[in-house]
Amino acid sequence: MLQTHPRRLVDFIDEYIRIAYNLGMEESITRLEMKTAFMEDTLLTLNTLVVEQQKQIDALTTAVQKLEARLGYLIEMEGEGAKADQRPPHY
Repeated sequence: MLQTHPRRLVDFIDEYIRIAYNLGMEESITRLEMKTAFMEDTLLTLNTLVVEQQKQIDALTTAVQKLEARLGYLIEMEGEGAKADQRPPHY
């Protein structure tokens, strides 16, 4: 029969719990590091996407401004053309 000193058994159990806890902590830290790396990658990807979208928005805004200016010019020209075709009011 194995005779173990009670104090040694308690020490053994304490050491086992400490090791198990530390391994659990290491695993938790590893998981957190993996999640952090994934989140950093996602953040970089989203940042790149936002920059590209902003470039597209800027280009579209410029195009709309040019179209508005052109439309205004055409409306103005059409109005002047219509005035030229009208008879004077005293006619």
